[in-house]
Amino acid sequence: MPMLITSLLLVFARLALMGVPQFVTLLAGGTVDVKGEQQNSLEFVIRTWTQWQSDVQGSYQIKVTCSAIAELLLSGDSRILPIPVRGKVITPDDGKIRTRSRAKKAPEQYTTVTAASKFFTCLIDTFSEEYEAHNSNHTLLDEFDDEDDDDDVRGLIFVYECREA
Repeated sequence: MPMLITSLLLVFARLALMGVPQFVTLLAGGTVDVKGEQQNSLEFVIRTWTQWQSDVQGSYQIKVTCSAIAELLLSGDSRILPIPVRGKVITPDDGKIRTRSRAKKAPEQYTTVTAASKFFTCLIDTFSEEYEAHNSNHTLLDEFDDEDDDDDVRGLIFVYECREA
């Protein structure tokens, strides 16, 4: 199911990139049935998007969805930014380990934040993950790069030969 949702997020992101005002107007005018309750389409898509953005995989998909999120933020549309969405998990301070049976009895609760702040959080998380991945790859490449070591050895041999002469 997450793969289907993230694939659909890509479709909505492409639509948003084609034109934010048209995208918002299209979704704001419709409703969707969610578990027997009618919900505004725009609110449903934004809530779903913010909930599943962290599960988007693939360089292209991440770039497209992040670009669309940035465009939605830059639009400053008052129909998008104040939408209440799911924030962080509220962890109980009872000191007990959360087992499956306790989780069934008391499901996780979340804070509520605005779509604008959640979009910023999604962008920051994505950029920090990309930054860490880039830096870790750079470090690994440096460790396995033998050419620098050869240059250092040749330089030491040259210095040693000059001292003997």
